[in-house]
Amino acid sequence: MKKRILAALLANVLVLSVLAACSDETATETPVTEAATAATTAAPEEAQAAEETEAPAEPAAAAVPLTDTSGIAGLVFLKSFEGGVEGFEGRGPAPDDEDTNIVTVEPVKDTAHSGEYSLKTDGRVKEWNGAKFNVTDIIKKETEYTLSIWVYHEDAGEVQMLLSTETDVGTTRSYAQLSGDTKLMVPSKTWVELKGTYTWSNFDNVDVYVETGADWKTVPFYIDDAMFIEQTEVKMVVLNVPALKDAYEDEFLLGTAGALDDLSGTRLEFVTKHFTNITPGNYMKPDALHKTKDGYSFDTADLFVETALANGLKVNAHTLVWHEQSPEWLNGAGVTPEEAKANLVDHITAVVQHFSGKVESWDVVNEAMMDGTPTPGDWRASLRQDAPWNVQLGSDYIELAFRTAEAADPNVKLYYNDYNLDYPEKAQAVYNMVKELKEKGVKIDGIGMQAHYNDKTNPDNVRKSIELFASLGVEVAITELDITMDDSRGQDELTAEQAVKQGYLYAKLLQIFRENKDSIPRVTIWGYDDPSSWRAERFPLPFSKGLALKQAYYAIVNPDSFLAQHPDGT
Repeated sequence: MKKRILAALLANVLVLSVLAACSDETATETPVTEAATAATTAAPEEAQAAEETEAPAEPAAAAVPLTDTSGIAGLVFLKSFEGGVEGFEGRGPAPDDEDTNIVTVEPVKDTAHSGEYSLKTDGRVKEWNGAKFNVTDIIKKETEYTLSIWVYHEDAGEVQMLLSTETDVGTTRSYAQLSGDTKLMVPSKTWVELKGTYTWSNFDNVDVYVETGADWKTVPFYIDDAMFIEQTEVKMVVLNVPALKDAYEDEFLLGTAGALDDLSGTRLEFVTKHFTNITPGNYMKPDALHKTKDGYSFDTADLFVETALANGLKVNAHTLVWHEQSPEWLNGAGVTPEEAKANLVDHITAVVQHFSGKVESWDVVNEAMMDGTPTPGDWRASLRQDAPWNVQLGSDYIELAFRTAEAADPNVKLYYNDYNLDYPEKAQAVYNMVKELKEKGVKIDGIGMQAHYNDKTNPDNVRKSIELFASLGVEVAITELDITMDDSRGQDELTAEQAVKQGYLYAKLLQIFRENKDSIPRVTIWGYDDPSSWRAERFPLPFSKGLALKQAYYAIVNPDSFLAQHPDGT
């Protein structure tokens, strides 16, 4: 059994190394006028309802510990916990946390992915409580790493589990998810691998850790066979190729989403070359800015905004009101409707005023419509009925949010933002909502179509929704564009056919956006390279490892030429 498990791990590492080297070489040598023949290799935000849930990995039978690591190129460490905690610690409580629990980690016998021992994490009361390992002294800046950890729990049902990182630069702290599937649900009593690839551009202190979703914040869990690998053959290079933004300079802004790591070093050079604006993935959400009722935490968001502006990037702010990533004290159990209303007004007012004059737009309300939208003619009945704001305040919370944001900053653009708006029923419900509110004098400047698409997306439906929303006289922004190849699950890279098909869809969409340029002020791609994507396991973005070019790059930079070469997507 030891040989079988180790052989599989070695094969995976060798494939990553070889493909990364090939991808980098292809990107350097392929002329811009030709379609690349290599695609990508690969290691949060809103989930698309129509997507399938990734099938969990098969449980691995216990085996001898994975101690023979010879031949694993770039191996930084392998922790199998046969010798104790091996440097791992409990994560929590925070120094200023009202909870004084101590999160424990301890080796336990007979519940293991391999060998006899795994590491059990217990004493959790917050979703971010977990098992952490400090990698500050063993990683290099601007170097790509792959991290793999096997996880297990014995709770009833499935548990959302995540592999994450906490990075300190001076006094500023930021967070990012490393696991390629941020919505991965781990079945009970089943070992599942969390795996991700990440590059730290700048840091003073870095922890990697395992956590759960908020609904499972007290669940104990186990980890085993934590492997950290330096991708020695992958070097980030900003290639001397046409910039994506230049292809659309006379039509609309072309932006991306990112974190502080995207605003330093090689990544900053890359972002400023290809994009005009940037959206922070997590730094402006309620749980990031307003963890406690008594104070705001603006430091990280401020650094992000100031760095972006100093480097010529416009900032689109995301998001004020959402059913996820909002602290319990804001609108949760035990909060009265009167308190929730006051909290909503206070939060929006303080946050919007704080960033007044620094951001171009706000996603005021995010994802208010339910999946499926059974009654599009009645937009109130189509709202997420169990969303905390709807439970507390009813549908009036949407009007209140927009009116409050306008009062806080009359000059900033205000958007309603949602996914699956290429679905006619959901698009109609949003249309009806915005139409009614605007007729009441509510300022809604635009509708944000998130555009988390996949290989089954129908571009004609996208076109129809853009035209429907534009008929209201509002802007239509494409706010979170990416295109997954869902039949690539479990692969180490896209096939040549999949890469062309993905490029074809990007090209068709960019053509549609161009045709509607009078209504579309901005197209934002949700990230830019597959390894750092929240949907990394399905290769959704135009660049791959080391910022190498994919077919999707060529499709975006010149959609007409790409479609002329691939008129039927093959």
